[in-house]
Amino acid sequence: IIVVDNNDKRMVDLPSVQSMKVEHIWVPPSEIPVRGDAHGSQLALGLVKAAGFHVCVKWDDDLEPDRECLGRLVHLVFFGKAPAAGGMYYRAKAGPCCHYDGNGMIYVPDGNPRHLQFYQWNGEPRLIPRMHLYSSFAYDVAKVEQAGGFCIGYSRASYRHETDLTLRLSRKYGPLLVDTGAEAAHWLDTGGLREMTEQEYRECVHHDNALFLRRMLEMKINPEY
Repeated sequence: IIVVDNNDKRMVDLPSVQSMKVEHIWVPPSEIPVRGDAHGSQLALGLVKAAGFHVCVKWDDDLEPDRECLGRLVHLVFFGKAPAAGGMYYRAKAGPCCHYDGNGMIYVPDGNPRHLQFYQWNGEPRLIPRMHLYSSFAYDVAKVEQAGGFCIGYSRASYRHETDLTLRLSRKYGPLLVDTGAEAAHWLDTGGLREMTEQEYRECVHHDNALFLRRMLEMKINPEY
């Protein structure tokens, strides 16, 4: 486990991380400041490449995976050769679900098909091809590096940085996958950037949206995906 600490208060979450029963936990030394999620994602990519790993899982600390979730995602990349694979990260266990409607289309409760991964899935698990992935996913280390890695020009909020990478990745290597049977509860927990003022956060999002739009247009990728 590589801990990327982008909390306002350094290492505020470390005690809970240290309580996990894992063999190795790498924490960035104090002389390597992490300037947000995008920078941390790129830092982790370099570390897993140097360590010789073929697959990495980028995972938010407030996502609690179901028992089979991470294994299913890694399997799709390591054995299924998907460039990257994500799951369903629901915010309410008893909330509305996505499903196929009678016309073969996917029903998404809020009406935005880009928000597929915000919900649970009703029905038999499916593998759904996607051009982008949300938040957390397993990925092929070599393919992500060849696609250009994570752009570190995004702000501390790093809004859109996963979309930026996964759109580039799917253009280069073909569709990514969402496994609707790989579920995790999204607790939207405290910490991280939540001590930013509303004004600071708005400014970050404005910067990131502008950067995302400019980059996609320069690369001739549809920013509306």
